[in-house]
Amino acid sequence: MKKYDLLLFDIDGTLLDFKKAERIGMKKTLQNFGLRNNNEILDSYSRINESYWEMLEKGTITKRKLLLERHNSLFNKYGFNEDVVKFNAYYEDCLANESYLLDNVINVLSHINKSTSTLAIATNGLTTTQTNRILLSGLDKYFTYIFISEKVGYNKPQVEYFEFIMRNMDKKYSKSKTLIIGDSLTSDIKGGHNFGIDTCWINPNNLKNELQIIPTYEIQNISQLKDIIV
Repeated sequence: MKKYDLLLFDIDGTLLDFKKAERIGMKKTLQNFGLRNNNEILDSYSRINESYWEMLEKGTITKRKLLLERHNSLFNKYGFNEDVVKFNAYYEDCLANESYLLDNVINVLSHINKSTSTLAIATNGLTTTQTNRILLSGLDKYFTYIFISEKVGYNKPQVEYFEFIMRNMDKKYSKSKTLIIGDSLTSDIKGGHNFGIDTCWINPNNLKNELQIIPTYEIQNISQLKDIIV
């Protein structure tokens, strides 16, 4: 086992159940606007939203455009005719109030907090939305720092995102003793690899790694972090 002084945690899909939050938030939004909200539409939105966030990670779309175009794509597919700005605002408000911890998260964080490692959240997303979800879940009690991409000005996997984190710590941390933990190969693992820090890929569904990036560690359950972190 290796001693890490700084642990960077993704939240969505790592500590919080984003799929559940997204689904409930979108269903409430569709209902509010009097639109169909069956499983097909909810599943379709999830895929559309994921594809747009992947474009953001690649730098092929701005966050402002992403927030609206993902809904326009859904509208075009199902023939909806709504004000996309109002729709997005309502959706983000709903999403900000949906926060569900994944299994074993609190147990693991409580265990890690007994160590001397510093814990920080490193998440892509909107500041208001992510901040509220972190507070609702109680995760804020376990973390010294919270870095949200909108406030940082860069997104994972950009190297600048990680450089910002290192510049805004109360003390200097060595890359060799920093670990990022997350469920996304294209965001968390690629970002950590590009920045030169160790990575831990949480892969509960045993997905095939089709990138040319090998994580330092691969686990299926967050409880396995106890075997990695001293």
